[in-house]
Amino acid sequence: MNKCLATLLVLCQALGVMAQSKKEQGLPILLPVNMEEFLVLSEKTDFKKTPKFDETRDFFHRLEQVSPMVHNSSFGTSPQGRELSLVVIDKDGLTTPEEIRAKGRIIILVESCIHSGEPDGKDACMIYFRDMLLKGKDKELLKDVSFVLDPVFNVDGHEDFRATNRINQNGPDELGTRNNALMMNL
Repeated sequence: MNKCLATLLVLCQALGVMAQSKKEQGLPILLPVNMEEFLVLSEKTDFKKTPKFDETRDFFHRLEQVSPMVHNSSFGTSPQGRELSLVVIDKDGLTTPEEIRAKGRIIILVESCIHSGEPDGKDACMIYFRDMLLKGKDKELLKDVSFVLDPVFNVDGHEDFRATNRINQNGPDELGTRNNALMMNL
């Protein structure tokens, strides 16, 4: 028992030193995470399924809980009353384009699921930003760039999941439609 306690104390001390070092360098301190909890539905199903809107929004909220570089907000509501999600990814945890521009960084706007029958961009963004924020992949981009992401632009069309939408498309098994709730082809 004493060996376990001693090992735990050494580990905690080492984590504290590492956290202090990152803080001195101006790098965000990330919490340890179970990467299994951040697998995207498309990855789990060999890209035969895509997450619905609530699952997508939940994914980015979970990223926000473990990374100080993620901020979730909304920029309005859809015709059917769904929240329009906006995710800001910034190395300093800035939350608005105005704050980011004041730092002289470039803002890249990413809109996914404009045609909700084409969810690949949403799935790719979930995987890419997870890997950037939790594994450090391409993190150097955040030195000069911040991302503003709308993971599901056509949220009402996205939630009209059916196996008969886009039957000639190679996956996923069910997906949304091109049209929004007002039957406008975005």
